[in-house]
Amino acid sequence: MKKITLYITLLAVLLSASPSFAVSVTVSPQLLEKAIGLYPEQKGPFELRYRADLRMQELGFQIITYTFLSEGQETGYVTRVTSVMPQDSEDYFDVLMRIDAGKKIMNAADLVQPLRTGKPKQSTDEVRPEGPDAREALLNYLKGKDAGEYKDALTVLINGLATGANLRDVDPLPPPPKDLVLDTTGKIMLPGESLPVVKATDLQGKLFSTEKMKGKVIMVFTTPTCAVCDGMILALEKGLDLSQKRNAVTLAYVVGAEAPEAKDYLARLKAKGTGIAEPGDAITKALKVPFRPYILMFENGKLKYNFIWENDESKLFGFLYLLIEGKEPEGEDA
Repeated sequence: MKKITLYITLLAVLLSASPSFAVSVTVSPQLLEKAIGLYPEQKGPFELRYRADLRMQELGFQIITYTFLSEGQETGYVTRVTSVMPQDSEDYFDVLMRIDAGKKIMNAADLVQPLRTGKPKQSTDEVRPEGPDAREALLNYLKGKDAGEYKDALTVLINGLATGANLRDVDPLPPPPKDLVLDTTGKIMLPGESLPVVKATDLQGKLFSTEKMKGKVIMVFTTPTCAVCDGMILALEKGLDLSQKRNAVTLAYVVGAEAPEAKDYLARLKAKGTGIAEPGDAITKALKVPFRPYILMFENGKLKYNFIWENDESKLFGFLYLLIEGKEPEGEDA
């Protein structure tokens, strides 16, 4: 518990002391629909605004908080707590909670199947045990099961829910001033710039060199501590599979971590590209990467697109189509 408190205190200090501005993060219609279900007494139109995120890799979960608005007014707060386990793991969970001012969970929704340790349920019509309070419901659920099999999974889930409720008090970053103009000259790579020569040893022990990269190249910059990077990688891999032209693209993941952690991270997300561990920042500096998550797309040694992930897979799919097909999607591809 001391570790959780330390993380939250540190996060609050960093956010309050930072001169940074909030970045607009797209919320999927599916997530908004789930959030609306947590506020049945409210009337639309509804909106969900990103507030802050926190990834606690060692404790097994990540958190994203949102402000819930109805009829243009801030109505409350919604917190999403997700396991860092693989999505097909028996212990994976993804929960959306409505948190009140006293940090109590007023309502919650499962975004996937609940904890699946043991045999999966045989029917979608199976009625889950209910009771007059949470303790009785939990005891009913565990009847006939080995409680030890659920200990670790429930510990991670409860820690995640408790930390998510506490994160409610973290203030979101202020929006940028309307007249703010960022000077990016020389600070980031711009379309048309050449892919610099970068050499490193990949996670398989082989030489990685941008000199050998021809044609279409995608370089992804991510880190295990990033709460939104998982979604970017999953969307990228999905988009490449849907394109049916994965072999036409050279894909490399530059992971901000030591090699063992980077290897486990990419394996968990089933990322199929070349993995490179970067505990320092030599590669990110060489390619002028301002932050993670970040994607650079090259064609014939020249930067074609620099892409910022905003939790919008359709936007990423569009850039992939432009890179692979060399044109805007039309007809059924649009």
